[in-house]
Amino acid sequence: MEIRHLRYFLAVATELHFGRAARHLHMSQPPLSARIRDLEHEVGTPLFERTSRGVALTPAGHRFLPAARHAVDAFEQAQRVAGALRARPGRTLHVAITPDTSAATVQDFVAAIDGVTEDPTVRITVEITEASTGEQTDTLHSGRFDLGMLRHPFPGRGLHVEPALATPVGAIMAATHPLAGHDAVSATDLDRYPLVVFPRQMAPGLYDETVAALTALGLQPSTGKHITRLLSALLASDNAIAIRNPGLSITDNLVWRPISDLALTWRTSVVWPVPPTCAAVPLLGAALADALVRHERWCREPA
Repeated sequence: MEIRHLRYFLAVATELHFGRAARHLHMSQPPLSARIRDLEHEVGTPLFERTSRGVALTPAGHRFLPAARHAVDAFEQAQRVAGALRARPGRTLHVAITPDTSAATVQDFVAAIDGVTEDPTVRITVEITEASTGEQTDTLHSGRFDLGMLRHPFPGRGLHVEPALATPVGAIMAATHPLAGHDAVSATDLDRYPLVVFPRQMAPGLYDETVAALTALGLQPSTGKHITRLLSALLASDNAIAIRNPGLSITDNLVWRPISDLALTWRTSVVWPVPPTCAAVPLLGAALADALVRHERWCREPA
């Protein structure tokens, strides 16, 4: 049974005359009669009573009529929706995330994209690029990115800056590290091990704040091991310790411990150029912030 058979049936049921139904369908009568017979054969019972006085629906035909009408209406509605989707204009938004953003955060954000547009007539696609705070600061102003994620402090002129998300800073180490069994560590504990920080170009202002805070405790972070993507392998290989936020300890072989005498909080904000390039940008920004809170232990600061 095909949708065309149901259309033929509805035409004959409406006209109660094969000739008029054929003209309405822009076809000749013999093929129409043949298709109706095919349909009746598939249904297993006559749908029309053919007499010398004309055509009438059989009891089976009366029962079949509402279902056929519903099926054709639903098919036509599906065709209209498909046509609207084909005709719907598309817009690509460019989103920048920091290189240390977790895969879980990105997946959560991508899953939210279909539900963030205020205008259902516009199809939104998102292109995600890894870019450091330093790189984003320039390219957000130039229009390359519609939405970004920056580590504080940064120059916010010309940008809408969402309320900051905060995270404590502590020590990430391999689960086999001698300090991994401690509930917290101190600067004295850390002094015996290589300390790893992120590269300065990732977030110059935050890097300077972090190094200054460590130096004030008498610690000297390594200048030769600014690692991000290979952090887990480095920490497992030589008992190094990374100064990072707890959200990065997302594998079974890494642990995060607070540093008792380090009073340092990192902050990050979702940002976009003023004005936003389209109404979907603030909604995407909210989705990205939500993903950071869910998957990387960033916390919303009290208003």
